[in-house]
Order: sequence, then structure tokens, then C-alpha cells
Amino acid sequence: MSRGYANGYSDAVSASVKASVYETYTSAPDGLTADEAAERMGLTVLAVRPEVCHLHKEGRLHKAGFKRKNASGLFANVWVTS
Repeated sequence: MSRGYANGYSDAVSASVKASVYETYTSAPDGLTADEAAERMGLTVLAVRPEVCHLHKEGRLHKAGFKRKNASGLFANVWVTS
């Protein structure tokens, strides 16, 4: 099912990014914020955050129960694999 990206971002690219995001989280037992995952992957957080949300909705990631400061100085949820 298409997510309806208006900017030409394809479902195949999204699936590839989501798989890479999940792989990044599986290699981080202490969890990561979306910003930390994006930094590790060399991607923008705007590419990673939606995939974190999709993985959470699928039950593959869950909140670790604590937050860490991100680059903007705000506290962000730390996510871990389910």
C-alpha cells in the first residue's frame, strides 16, 4: 500500500530506509533517539523519524522509558527493539 508521498519518495526507498533504521536499532541495546539513529546512519532526522513511527506502529520498536537530549536541546524518547 502506497504511503502517498507527494515528493516522489518511493515505497521501495521507504522500505529500504525502514529496514536500515531497524538494523541500526538492533545494534544499539541501550536504545537510540531518532536523532541519534539518523546521525549513525548519515541521514537526516526527517528521513528517520517517520520510519521510527512506522516501526513503533508495527510493534518492532518501543519506548525505553527514558529520554535523552537531542541536538535541539529538547528531550527525545529513546527507542529500543521489541
